[in-house]
Amino acid sequence: MYLPATYYALPLFIGSAISIALVFLTWQRRQESGAFAFMVSMFALGIWSLGHANEIVTVELATKIFWHKIEYTAIPLVPAFWTLFLLQHEKRPARFMRIVTPLLLLEPCLFIFFTWTNDHYHLLWTNIALNTDTGLPHLVISRGIGFYVHTVCNYLVMLIAASLFLRMLWRNSSLSGLQVALCVLALLSPVFVNIFYVFGLNSLFPVDLTPFSLISIGMAIAWFAFRFQFWEILPDARNAIVESMNDGVIVLNKKNVVIDINPSARRLLGLLNEGILGSPIAEVMPSWSDLHHLHVLLDSPIVGQPRSIELMLLSDQTRYLD
Repeated sequence: MYLPATYYALPLFIGSAISIALVFLTWQRRQESGAFAFMVSMFALGIWSLGHANEIVTVELATKIFWHKIEYTAIPLVPAFWTLFLLQHEKRPARFMRIVTPLLLLEPCLFIFFTWTNDHYHLLWTNIALNTDTGLPHLVISRGIGFYVHTVCNYLVMLIAASLFLRMLWRNSSLSGLQVALCVLALLSPVFVNIFYVFGLNSLFPVDLTPFSLISIGMAIAWFAFRFQFWEILPDARNAIVESMNDGVIVLNKKNVVIDINPSARRLLGLLNEGILGSPIAEVMPSWSDLHHLHVLLDSPIVGQPRSIELMLLSDQTRYLD
């Protein structure tokens, strides 16, 4: 074991430990929507970091190839299951999820299959050898076409995940613009770093900095998950009571964005098959775009009898509701 290799590997071992710790912490929330996908993405992130750390510290070609395959097994699962978690947490319609889930998991499954059968198909790498000229033994890999196809797919999924994560952060009114920007930057940093590595722009070659940047993802996710407790938005009591209420319930944040809606409200608005979470209320209820009267009511102190306001739900029909 080379001493420099130990220095390179240590942050990766720490990052792996952070990711695995998140898995155990999330286990307590395993019944919540998206919890399983979140645990898989964090577990895969930990295995990716662990695999790259072991690839760095080992010196035998066969052992390095083994850990390289372990990395390739975990890499495609991270963006796929992270995106799946974000979609499930948004409570997307079941029909939508039945279509999207297989599409998200198809490419990762194919990539993992071709990783362990590369000796036969040679789609991910055509040749792999050990180089010790730099003092840090590393693999020299001739990439196959499958690797570049996978890389493009991974980038696209990461960009989708970043956009979903950005919307989730924006809907949380307690976050500042700087906090949102830092979280998104942490999520996208592996994409930029990996682009530099793939195109030979990495100044620390042969060390791949992508797994190091994954630590920033773990830190950002840990901070957001347990500082702002996003699963508290949909606790078990809410699922048991609000979902079954005959009264329509719509929850807005301070930016007038719909962050929750129950089935009764969907029926009243004729939105049974539409996903409106994250949409401004003005788009959901175009005939009621002026929220001034509602804000005056909510911001003023309650004295005496509760007060109410009248609003137009739908322009083409009249209903009287408590």
